[in-house]
Amino acid sequence: MEAATAHNEQHALALDQLRFGWDPASTLLHINQLSLERGQTLLLSGPSGSGKSTLLNLIGGVLQPRSGSIIVAGQTLSSLSTRQRDRFRAENLGIIFQQFNLLPFLSVVDNVLLPLQFAPQRRAASGDNPTQRRQRAEYLLDALGLQAEHWQRPSHRLSVGQQQRVAAARALIGAPALLLADEPTSALDPVNRDRFVDLLLAEANSSACAVLMVSHDPALADRFADQASLLDLGSTAQAA
Repeated sequence: MEAATAHNEQHALALDQLRFGWDPASTLLHINQLSLERGQTLLLSGPSGSGKSTLLNLIGGVLQPRSGSIIVAGQTLSSLSTRQRDRFRAENLGIIFQQFNLLPFLSVVDNVLLPLQFAPQRRAASGDNPTQRRQRAEYLLDALGLQAEHWQRPSHRLSVGQQQRVAAARALIGAPALLLADEPTSALDPVNRDRFVDLLLAEANSSACAVLMVSHDPALADRFADQASLLDLGSTAQAA
């Protein structure tokens, strides 16, 4: 990956001399320099406990590093207050949570539209009025392979694979600078896994959204080696 350059707006993500540990005596993460431009994909692999989800929480501003800088879409996160980080995260990050975090009694389309209530810029990027924004949500659902017959169902009536598609559409709506995906294929068989990731990356690329995907599945590294750079936190806690 390229060396990080502070406040380069082409970088969706730039890490510089990042250190993090849960206690002063140990260091879980030590990343010298790492950058990800809009439209690029990084697959982050490694076994449980290697710091994958911790890194996502650092990039999302939920955790603070011991030292070093995290720059997302040109903004240094450490310069923001907690409230400002929350607002910034809503505008600039799309997140596919491992447990999806859909609201069970909202319809599929309303779940996809939910982030736009907290992100005026993403809302504007999705359409000039509610009808256009709903059409954008439906387009994303269709592009990710969820049929129209499911769009008005409450999300709790969907299969796990269908819920993953809804979570992906929700993360993509409004063209955030960076999409964070935490084990997004964990519940899918190999055929559906490959198809889902193909669709996800194609839609992210179409809106110049960078993707940082976390997975412990080694097959993903082989399957998508031509589409994604790979950072393995399993063999070392350092990336140069």
